[in-house]
Amino acid sequence: MNERIEVKTQTELDAVVKSENTAICISGFFVARGSAHVVAYESAHVEAYGSAHVEARESAHVVAYESAHVEARGSAHVVAWGNVFIRLFSCFKIQAGIHVVIINHGENKKGIKGGVIINAFKPKTPLQWCAHWGVKVEKKVAILFKGVNEKYMSERGGNYTPNTTPAAFDWDGGVKECGGGLHFSPTPAMTRQFCDPKKFLACPVNLNDIAVHKDADCPEKVKAKGCCAPVWEVDENGDRV
Repeated sequence: MNERIEVKTQTELDAVVKSENTAICISGFFVARGSAHVVAYESAHVEAYGSAHVEARESAHVVAYESAHVEARGSAHVVAWGNVFIRLFSCFKIQAGIHVVIINHGENKKGIKGGVIINAFKPKTPLQWCAHWGVKVEKKVAILFKGVNEKYMSERGGNYTPNTTPAAFDWDGGVKECGGGLHFSPTPAMTRQFCDPKKFLACPVNLNDIAVHKDADCPEKVKAKGCCAPVWEVDENGDRV
């Protein structure tokens, strides 16, 4: 189970990492090592080593070394050296060594100094999105996934009880990225980025009912009008329960 827990000290961060949960740092100085997963907000300063994964948001400052993985959003400031990998959505400033790979998901390259910049592929159609994320598609129906609680309810109150066919009551035609539809992930495990799931559902969705946002803040999820057939419960590997 991956929970997101706010921490205020290095000792608290280490305990959260040991429990395999995600540490939320609001302010202060922290060091993330090994397989740590940290989200840094506001004035937090995080130094990442090894294979640590850090999400830098708002005005957080992240210094990354070795093979750390950083996601930069908001007005974050990132300094990276070694074989660091950065997913750039937006930022105030990035200073990178010559072997740092920066996957640019945005349009603005200002503020980036150094590194190897690669523009991310941005799917424009539901079929491209499915191919990009490895989603199974048969007869124009994609098998997507939803993480829910013990009662098969999503955090937004959607009911995904097995053998029912969930549909959005507020479908907006795909206008907004968030809200106005049902949201799905490419795999059961990836639903953990958006909730703390206790159960997983496989959801058949018609490609014609999926909306893709080219400049999405969360390109790893997609929105749809609803399912086109009953959903069924699966485990985290996608196998039917």
